[in-house]
Amino acid sequence: MTSTAPSVLCPIDFSEFSRQALAYAAATANHFGARLIVLSVDDPLLTEAAVVAGGVPSPAEETRRELQRFCADTIALFAGPRTLEYRVAVGKPATEILREASELRVDLIVMSSHGRSGMRKLFFGSTTERVLRETSVPVLVTRDWNKPFTSLSELAPHITRVMAPLDMSPDSAHQLSVAHGIATALSARLMAVHVLEPFFVPHRVR
Repeated sequence: MTSTAPSVLCPIDFSEFSRQALAYAAATANHFGARLIVLSVDDPLLTEAAVVAGGVPSPAEETRRELQRFCADTIALFAGPRTLEYRVAVGKPATEILREASELRVDLIVMSSHGRSGMRKLFFGSTTERVLRETSVPVLVTRDWNKPFTSLSELAPHITRVMAPLDMSPDSAHQLSVAHGIATALSARLMAVHVLEPFFVPHRVR
């Protein structure tokens, strides 16, 4: 994590999986004194339908209230991050997560590998996969944890390794720094991994 005003972005789809991701994000933000930005993405078709129907309050306002209740229920046991921000976007989840992460220059994205399906919320698995593929921001993909926890120190005895995939791009140094900070906070072993794609070398070249 950066030494000045670090920030953590946590996308929420109101599933129990994203509640677990929020717990990880809150614990991480609290440990590093970072601001926590919680993001929900509304479906554009349903948003447009609600506007045409003249729904009151607006879909964005209703989602923001749901987001505040969801966070209050999840972070009730925590001392809480230094700053908690709520953001609501409209569009495709992965696109909006990537845009917000870029515009806000966040240091870390925390999200679940699973989520709610259906018309309102897309599968979070495919969303997470796209975010991992297209962002240069470090992404902490959380595991399912069925016991409540209030800090990273409580998680430490149960997490022994933190893996940081590196592609040797200019962003790798920051990604490794964030992974090192999380591994240190968890007293876990840091595994830096670089994958070489297989390629064929003609016999005459060998």
